This record gives sequence, C-alpha cells and structure tokens, in this order.
Amino acid sequence: MRLIRLRKKEAAELRGQLIKLYPKAEGFVSRSEDVLVVSEEGLELLVFNGAPSFIKLSGSLIPTLLLIKLHINDLVPKVVVDEGAVKHLLNGADVMIPGIKEFDEFSINDVVSVWEPKKETPIVVGKALIPSNAIRELRKGKAIKNLHHAGDRIWNLSIKVYRELRSGDGI
Repeated sequence: MRLIRLRKKEAAELRGQLIKLYPKAEGFVSRSEDVLVVSEEGLELLVFNGAPSFIKLSGSLIPTLLLIKLHINDLVPKVVVDEGAVKHLLNGADVMIPGIKEFDEFSINDVVSVWEPKKETPIVVGKALIPSNAIRELRKGKAIKNLHHAGDRIWNLSIKVYRELRSGDGI
C-alpha cells in the first residue's frame, strides 16, 4: 500500500472538482486539512477527514460506501431494493428494475446509492443506466450498473485504510 499526501494546491483543485460533482460533499471535503491518496493493486482511494471517501474509477471519482454510510448518506440519490436482490448485488450484479422498491429522482448516468430493504445500509454505489422516471414504465431490464459493492476490492481497501487510520498507527 502506498500513501501520498497531496500538496495544498492539488488538494484545493480536487476539493473543487468533488464539490462540483457532489455539492452535498462540500462541508465534508472542505473541512479536511489533509487529503491522502492511498494506492494498492491498481486502486486509488482518496481519504478526507480520516475516512476513505472517493475512489478513482475509469477517470471518474465515485463515493465509497463507507463515506455514504458514515458521513453523507444523502450524497447521491437513493434506491431501495427488495431482499431478493441483495445477495445478487453483493456478488456484483447490476440492479434490475423488478428488484427496485423505492427511489429518489435521478437522471441517466447519475451516481446513485443502493440500499437494502431496511434502509440502514448502502450496499452498492452505481451508475444509472436509465432515468428514474423510466423505472415506473418499464417492467424488466437493468437500471443501475454496479460500480462498487460491499465486499468488493474497494470495500476491502476502504475498511483496511479506515481501521489503520483509526488505530493511530498510520498506514
């Protein structure tokens, strides 16, 4: 695992980019004195306020499940799925229209969080393949591409970094 502390100018540019993408993240990313980049096995994880917050995926900045769960649960639109979908999503499946039970409004290509039926925990961060208004009209097909789910490589790295930073030993 490799750790880089961004220079002030780089950190300020990154904060500006993130606030533009995710306006609700402003208070969280703005109060972070240090911005760390943790690299491991091809993953780049951005750490704000000691929390693994965003991952660089194919040139995009995607929020981690840990950020959504612990700090900003309304960062992106929410989708709630039925119990039957959970196991499949945790194995990396995309979100299918029939498994969706509730949702906020979103547009095609928006980043969304997918929550389990009790609405206590986000289990997937994904990219909308269709706008939310199409969910009511369509009966089948994919709605959200699974980009990051609980138990995947991003999740495991996020938990590892979070624990190491919380232990006080550093990375």
